[in-house]
Amino acid sequence: MELELRDGKGGRYHIYADGEFIASVSPEVWYTLPDRLREDPGEEEITELKNEIAARKAYSSALRIVTVRAHSERELRIKLGRKYPPGAVDAAIDRCRDAGFINDREFAALLARELAEKKRYGIMRIRQELAARGVEREYVEEALDMPDVDFSENIRYIIETRYYDCLDSEKGRRKLFAALSRSGYGYDEIKEVLSDLGEEEV
Repeated sequence: MELELRDGKGGRYHIYADGEFIASVSPEVWYTLPDRLREDPGEEEITELKNEIAARKAYSSALRIVTVRAHSERELRIKLGRKYPPGAVDAAIDRCRDAGFINDREFAALLARELAEKKRYGIMRIRQELAARGVEREYVEEALDMPDVDFSENIRYIIETRYYDCLDSEKGRRKLFAALSRSGYGYDEIKEVLSDLGEEEV
């Protein structure tokens, strides 16, 4: 097949094979492709060319995504899958993993601590949040091992800064209990802190 390059916007090349549009790429991508894909390619090479370009674009998108914030592998895979074919997504994920841009064990540890210290979530809610992001159970349980985090102090903080007025009525206490439950705390944890505050149990 005969390849043709046509100038596009922003200095990009539009690639055509026998008059059929193949892809749009930057000059950098084009000139770093293997010669066999750029010079008199057959049908197999055209297919490989499409796949290679898609994989490179998916990887570039992945880098932009993880630069904004850390992602789990599943989160990144879902985002890339909205735009790129499965093979390109797999290739991009593999490159990101090999380069250390995604690491579910590290991601779980960082997110668990952030949720505990900034959101004041309890163990149960943190476990749910990590699982929702597709983190393996092994990494989730490792991340939840935070002996330096005082979850009782988290409960106390939530009560004193958001719900202290709720302690004056039964309705308010039910509201408090529901809010703490949503944040991932169990009845016994809440009861213990209330007892320390000199309050009757919920």
